[in-house]
Amino acid sequence: LPLAKESDEVRLAQMEIDSLCRAVTEQLPHTGGNICVLGGCEIHHPETRPLIQAVAKRLVETLPDRDVSVLTGGLPGVQEQMVKSLSSHGFQQITNLVHFGQERGSAAIGEDLVAGVDAAERRKVFSRVGDVYLCFEGGPGVAEEAQVAFSRGARVVPLMGLGGAAGGDFGFPLQALEVPTWCSSEDWARLSDLGNAEEVADVVVRL
Repeated sequence: LPLAKESDEVRLAQMEIDSLCRAVTEQLPHTGGNICVLGGCEIHHPETRPLIQAVAKRLVETLPDRDVSVLTGGLPGVQEQMVKSLSSHGFQQITNLVHFGQERGSAAIGEDLVAGVDAAERRKVFSRVGDVYLCFEGGPGVAEEAQVAFSRGARVVPLMGLGGAAGGDFGFPLQALEVPTWCSSEDWARLSDLGNAEEVADVVVRL
C-alpha cells in the first residue's frame, strides 16, 4: 500500500505539471515554435559572449518572418546575454518564464510569464515547452533540463566547445552529444570548434 500511495502521488504531481505546461503554452504569444536558451547564471568561457552575440544576430536575421518565440528563464548570465543581444538587433519575440517572487526577467527585456510557484517548478515547465534547446555552458540544472527536453524528443543543441553541461559534464545526457539524424556530422563537429563564432552561429541557426 505505501508503494501504491507513492505511485499515485507521482502521477498526481506529473498531471499537475502537464496541466501547468498546457496553460503556459496557451499563453505564449507565438505559436510557430519555441526556441529555449539554456545556460549558467555565470559565464565562464571567454568565447561564450561572442558566440551568443553571433547566434543572436543570425537568429534575428532568420526569425522575423516566422511565428517563433525565444524563451528564457529570466536568469542572469547566458540567458541575460542572449536577450540583450537579441534586443540590440530589434528582436522582440522574447518570453521569460519566471516563478513567483521573480517578477521580472533579469534583463528586463521581453514579456514575463509566471510558470511555477518556485524555481524547481519553473525548470520543470521550461524543459517541457520548447521545441529547440540551445545550450551554452551550464551546471547540473542545465543538464537536468536538457535531459528532460531530450527524453521527450525536443532538439537539444549543445555548444560543446564551451564546456560545462553543454560539454557533457554534470550528468548532461550523453546521447544528446551524439550526431542526431537531423544534422550532418560536419555541422555537428562545428559545435565543438570555437574558431569562428559566425560560422558556428550559422550552424546553430540551420539546426
